[in-house]
Amino acid sequence: MHTQKTESPGSSCSLVEQIGVGIDRGLPLGASGIRDRCDFDTTSHRGQLITAGTWVLQALVWALAILVVVGYTGLIRKAI
Repeated sequence: MHTQKTESPGSSCSLVEQIGVGIDRGLPLGASGIRDRCDFDTTSHRGQLITAGTWVLQALVWALAILVVVGYTGLIRKAI
């Protein structure tokens, strides 16, 4: 849904904008800036579920990334 910063707030976003929002939400380190113009409608039940789902997935990705770094660097060693 278009945000208040656009000419037509509340209208539907184009397919390209929707894909951009998905990429923007899915990449925690990089921001494309698309969310200034188009974002999830968090006033709806569906938008709230999608937003909460992205938070959970991002937390899982960060946890797995930390485990990979810890395993690769050997920061935690087995007691012999």
